Amino acid sequence: MRSFHTFLIYNQEVAESSVSDSSLNTALIVGIILAVTIAYSRYAIRKKVTKMMMIPSAADQQERPVEEKSEIAARSNVQFDWVSCETPQPEAQALRESLIKRAKKEFRLQYAYCLLIALGYLILTMGDAVFLVIPYAAFATYRILGFRDQFRAHKTGFTGFLAPFKQTFLAIADPVRAHYLDAVLIGVALSQFVFMIPYIDLQEIGYLAAVVVHIGLLKHLQYRLAKVPNLKLLVLRVFGINETALFTFEGLLKFWKYFGSFFTVVDPSFMRSSFRQKSETIPIVALSFFLLIIIEVELEAASFDTRWVNYFVIIPLTVLGCIALVRYNLNQVSKSFIKNQEHLNNRLEKLKEVPRKLDHTYKSMPTMCYDNTWKLAVATYTQLADVVLMDLRGFSEERKGCAYEVDFLFDTVPVGKVVFLIQPETAELVTRLIEERWEYLKVNSPNLELQNPVVTIYVANTENSKDIQSIQDLLLSKTNLEFTENRVLQPAKMT
Repeated sequence: MRSFHTFLIYNQEVAESSVSDSSLNTALIVGIILAVTIAYSRYAIRKKVTKMMMIPSAADQQERPVEEKSEIAARSNVQFDWVSCETPQPEAQALRESLIKRAKKEFRLQYAYCLLIALGYLILTMGDAVFLVIPYAAFATYRILGFRDQFRAHKTGFTGFLAPFKQTFLAIADPVRAHYLDAVLIGVALSQFVFMIPYIDLQEIGYLAAVVVHIGLLKHLQYRLAKVPNLKLLVLRVFGINETALFTFEGLLKFWKYFGSFFTVVDPSFMRSSFRQKSETIPIVALSFFLLIIIEVELEAASFDTRWVNYFVIIPLTVLGCIALVRYNLNQVSKSFIKNQEHLNNRLEKLKEVPRKLDHTYKSMPTMCYDNTWKLAVATYTQLADVVLMDLRGFSEERKGCAYEVDFLFDTVPVGKVVFLIQPETAELVTRLIEERWEYLKVNSPNLELQNPVVTIYVANTENSKDIQSIQDLLLSKTNLEFTENRVLQPAKMT
């Protein structure tokens, strides 16, 4: 019997010689090709999104009936509830802490599943996979110890002081990268089974069985977490402002993902923010380098001429694969644009069936829309969302495109579910816009008969973690959730 690690030891001289200049050069060339491909792909995607959002959808060219419902004067004048990070929100904070408690429980559950996966490899391979189990379990432990406080936006005391250092020194164990570790473990275990087929025995079969158990446990965890209530947030905003997108998508929504999904309409500023957050270049290049070295070792062990394989197989296949990847990504952009109501409904059904990502946070639904489909997307999302954030930072006399959304919200959404986010210098301009749009409402507006209508406006003075936490608390207070005395979250009773 020749196990994977003894196989490498047996071929130690070959393994050492395999990491030759030819192998390292090949790995370097492949890494450069991948990095260039990712950069170009991002540029091409942004360019295509910008172009397509300005044209109509050919699948939604039918004439829609003209809206016949008339508008009448609102029964009462609107009042304003001004909120900032200094405003006490005790009930909202209690609800937030309850949700954080739930998220921490889920995080511990994920850790337990990681330990079960590691145990499965150890038992099914009769201890032979210990070289895989130890680092996998170590990274899982590293993750749960280092990221227990990831659910709270504003951290105080020593925890807050350490937060920037954790982002740097614990980045490799970031939960968002956990699926990369699973992929490496599954890939190495499968390669052990494939390359050892000539010497197949129970241990090698155990690797294949362990992979099956690994995938099964991940699926089971995903199934369990899918049952947890999903708080849905709709984000509407002033388009084309990179600075405001940075705070919203890389700040606020970075923490909302632990509690629920968010909907928004995509623009180029969202794409830039999304690419910054993914940071996939380094993990992909590093993983490719690691896998290439393993392939080189195995090829040398099989007496292949690696130089011929490197220059006439691996590099050409990498180039062809990268070309195919760019074309695939651009094709996916075309498929992602919402063509009509049926297309949107199908996307929403998929989100309902699988609401969690591979890192077990909630999936978001940033929606690419044609010029004639963004309104139907907004109309659909307002009916599904538990709460709506209307981000009016950057609003000005020159940027009044979001006036339609404000008008639509007052006509279709109870004002108690809406939070307006502004900057201090635009307070007067925004209040004038709101008063103008409130003056006349549709006859079927849920806000028409309100006696003392109150519009909630959050003033972001600093746009730091305190603002993020306070906005999150305010949004949570607007959702249809309440907690009982034993702090078990329940849907609030509708009156």
